[in-house]
Amino acid sequence: MEKYKIVMLGEKDHGKSTLLANLLIASKSVSHERINEVKNISKKNKTRFEPAYILDAFSEERDLGMTIDTTRANIAYKNKLIELIDVPGHLELIKNMMTGASSSEIAVLVVSAKKNEGFKLETKRHLFLASMFNLKTVIIAVNKMDELDYNEKIFNRLKKQINDFLNMLDIKIKPIFIPISAYDNENLTVKSQKIKWYNGKSLLETITGLKNNKKGNGKNKNKIRVLIQDTFDENNKSFSGIIYSGKLIKNSKIKILPKNIKAKIKSVSFLNRSSKSSNLKNVLISFFDKDLGVKRGDIIYDLNSDPSYLDKFRAKIFLINNIDLKNLKNIKIIFNNNEFGINKINILKAISPLSGKLMDLKKIIKPDYSINAEINLNCRYPIEKFNEFEEFGRFLIFNKNKFAGIGIVF
Repeated sequence: MEKYKIVMLGEKDHGKSTLLANLLIASKSVSHERINEVKNISKKNKTRFEPAYILDAFSEERDLGMTIDTTRANIAYKNKLIELIDVPGHLELIKNMMTGASSSEIAVLVVSAKKNEGFKLETKRHLFLASMFNLKTVIIAVNKMDELDYNEKIFNRLKKQINDFLNMLDIKIKPIFIPISAYDNENLTVKSQKIKWYNGKSLLETITGLKNNKKGNGKNKNKIRVLIQDTFDENNKSFSGIIYSGKLIKNSKIKILPKNIKAKIKSVSFLNRSSKSSNLKNVLISFFDKDLGVKRGDIIYDLNSDPSYLDKFRAKIFLINNIDLKNLKNIKIIFNNNEFGINKINILKAISPLSGKLMDLKKIIKPDYSINAEINLNCRYPIEKFNEFEEFGRFLIFNKNKFAGIGIVF
């Protein structure tokens, strides 16, 4: 069965939880018992039936009127499996994308068409981060159209507002706009008869009609890239790792950077099953050689690969906290569990993703800015461009041991 992974984005109160819940109900992916339970809760609270309660795992969430945890839900639709990954806010999106938890190329961004809700701060952040993380397709689900009598002019006005914002910031996303009513289940699984002016497909029809390209490394997919996670024996011969690209083959020779160690693979196994080769994501690798000096964060390459050893590179940065450029000793950058200090940061361009205005940030790097910078590390490390190997071209930024932001190498 073909599987789609969809990252679900949207501001609080724009109807994302309602959309998720009604997709579950419409696809018969939730039990009648659970639906009746929600009906009883709604009755107890003296409110109309609230589908969003289906997703709430804790009673405290219902009391606060908000969802506080990431939700994953699977639905089956026309012999296709769709995994919906609910991301409550931009910090959760950063965490999901940096850890590879979503590994998705498709996002659904829920935006309320109501005047007092509409195109707000969190929506702008999500659009910017979607482009930064190279999400190929962003579907804008324009919600609450039922409360606006399915007005085409309001839909087109919001559509223009979002497109103008993308053009202003030169964000390379061409979104698909779909008018919906999450609460009334309009245009979710089948084309709505109430939106006569809309000529496109329903939300699920649109998703499953997309080319389902899973995130990969394109032309580099056969090159070996394995991140060492841990060592398992006292002789330093066996290691756990994550395969991001290529295959590990028994008796083949590889090299391990940054120390440029050459070694021969003795075995490759997954869940205690031995194999001559493996393209599985999580593996246990053993080598013939003893005391290799390999550590967590090292990277396995094929012998023909020659990644660049860099101490200077250009990056795009998104921060959630201020960074003082006069106190670089407080700033740390982490590539694949390897921590580096910074000798210099040269700001090339700083644009507000919220207003599109260029800013001069010479002393303080502010949050919510799209920043192009040239960074000098305190040592050399094998760094690759994000558009070639995503996992090895992105990094975390910490300031005074507190998470401050993310970056990608370009």
